[in-house]
Formats: sequence, C-alpha cells, structure tokens
Amino acid sequence: MPSSTPPPAWPAGPGYGCCAAGERGRVGPPFAGLHQLLRPFLDLAEGLPARQRAALLGVFGLDDGTPTVSDPLLTSLGALTLLSDVAEHGPLLLVIDDTHWLDLGTLDVLAFMARRLEGEPVALLLAARDTAVPAQLDRQVDRLTIEPLDPAAAGRLLDHQPRPPAGRARSRVLEQAAGVPLALVELARAVARDPAAAHEDTLPSPTGWKPSSPRTFPNFPRPHVSCCSSRRPRRVPSCP
Repeated sequence: MPSSTPPPAWPAGPGYGCCAAGERGRVGPPFAGLHQLLRPFLDLAEGLPARQRAALLGVFGLDDGTPTVSDPLLTSLGALTLLSDVAEHGPLLLVIDDTHWLDLGTLDVLAFMARRLEGEPVALLLAARDTAVPAQLDRQVDRLTIEPLDPAAAGRLLDHQPRPPAGRARSRVLEQAAGVPLALVELARAVARDPAAAHEDTLPSPTGWKPSSPRTFPNFPRPHVSCCSSRRPRRVPSCP
C-alpha cells in the first residue's frame, strides 16, 4: 500500500524530482544507476509487497540478510511500485543523464518501467548521445533530437563559463565546438588551464577526449544529445 506520508527526502509540494546519471567513461556495477535514482525514496520500500521489497532491496545489498534469488521481474516491479507510491503524493519527474553509460541492470528496469508508466503522474526523461542510445530503450520511448546551439547561443554559453576565453582563443573554441554544449564547456576549461595552448595549431584536448584532427572531436557528435521520454503522463510534473 502507498505510504500515508510524503517521501521523507522531499518537502510536500506540487511535485517531486529526482536525478541520476551514468558514470562518464565507464559502466558502473549492477543496478548502481537504479540505486542512485531511487535512493531518496528507499525509506518507502517498507510499504512494498514483501517479494517486491526483498527483490528490490536485495540488488542494493539492503535486504535483511535472508537468502534470496535475484528475480529481474520482481526487481522491476518493485521499482515501478515504489515510484507509483511516491507519485501518490504529487507528480514525479525522473531525469537521467548519460543514459548510455548506465549499467545493464538499470537499463533493463528503466525499459520495463517506460512501457508501464502510461496513466501514471510520472515522467521519465533520458538523455543519451544519438550514436549510443541503449538498445533496451530505443523503441520504448519517444525520441527528440537536440540540435547544436546556434552561434549566438553558443557565445552566451561560453560567456557564462567561470573563465571564458577571449580574442583568438574564443573564436577557435566556438569554431571547434561547433555548437555542442559539452564541447564548449570542456574546451573553455582546457584553454583556461593552459592559455598558451590557444596559440598552438591545435587546442588543448579536454580531459578524457583526444581530437582526431585539429578541428574535430569524434566524441562530440552532431547532433549531440537525444532526449527520450516515456509517453506523456496525465499531469505535467511541477517540481520544487
């Protein structure tokens, strides 16, 4: 049964929000992403049906020590029921970034939930690179491709960085980033760390990426991000 009190991690209000993200450059341990997403609400797991509770808490190592057999269906049902219980207190928005770096267990649970959220006041928003949308979610969600920023918007984003480049370095960052927000941020940081590099043939490579040519970063594809959501819920979440 749903809990009679709002989730303890969030104040009562018009809605709730919760965020998670894949770990850049590596796939985490099983269900690490799911734990990150559900952690604020795990106190409500006591209200889940016993088998769902045992399966869900078991994959997080939070069970009571009773030996259990991992059951993907019960784990997914437990996560879905938990979120439905949270949504009893107000619309719920779940935002997950870098979905392509999530572990497989989390991706399977998200795909399961995405197929069953219709009619629930729950919205699931996932972000992934166009070239790496997980197969589990490719057909389960509506897709919206985010195009690169136009020159004016790219310039504004660059100006909002802690140490925005100026002069020739600014022009080169804007040219090389080609409107990709992540490239703008990372290249601005790289130039700030090594201003003299702005006068070399190639801009300094952002941490974790290596350019294949002076003007291209293969890890910054265009368009850069694909945002996917579950089917539209009955109510639009309003998060504090």
